[in-house]
Amino acid sequence: RLLDEWLASKGRTYKRPPMPTPFTRSVQSVKKNLELSFWEAIEEEEQDEQRRLKVQVDHALDGCLQLLQKVRGLSTQVWPN
Repeated sequence: RLLDEWLASKGRTYKRPPMPTPFTRSVQSVKKNLELSFWEAIEEEEQDEQRRLKVQVDHALDGCLQLLQKVRGLSTQVWPN
């Protein structure tokens, strides 16, 4: 400040060129992106849960089929047709 006053008293004034403002996104676009990423994350979680459930059902059905085959094999040995 003192330097500016001294320069002004000497007839010299320096103005700094305007600073370029960085690109700022609007609040609405930021909110929209957050909402999209939120819903994408929710959708991904649902898909993961569906995959886990499918795997569990597949394992359960495999176990049932193996038991049926084992029982079928036992029944033919005990009661031959």
